[in-house]
Amino acid sequence: MSTPTSSASTSSPPPSNVALMEDDDDDDDDDEPVDVLPKLREECMSGCKKEIDNYKACEERIAEKGHGDCESWYFDQLACVDKCVVPKLFEYTK
Repeated sequence: MSTPTSSASTSSPPPSNVALMEDDDDDDDDDEPVDVLPKLREECMSGCKKEIDNYKACEERIAEKGHGDCESWYFDQLACVDKCVVPKLFEYTK
């Protein structure tokens, strides 16, 4: 039995009408968007200390009890942070 031969081993140049992609390292990274949301959220956390403390206290209570949830305290924390972040976030839009 003979094994089939592969035609992939013979390579031919691409047709002249095919454009080849060139690697251009022109440092055009200035156009890349940067996600500022994590940085803004971190900055706003300091203004939401009360909500964060309430959420952490709830987590500790739940850990001791073994059941329940802290959903409302979590959403209070998120609402506080988002209220601070939104005006700052729109400063970055074009």
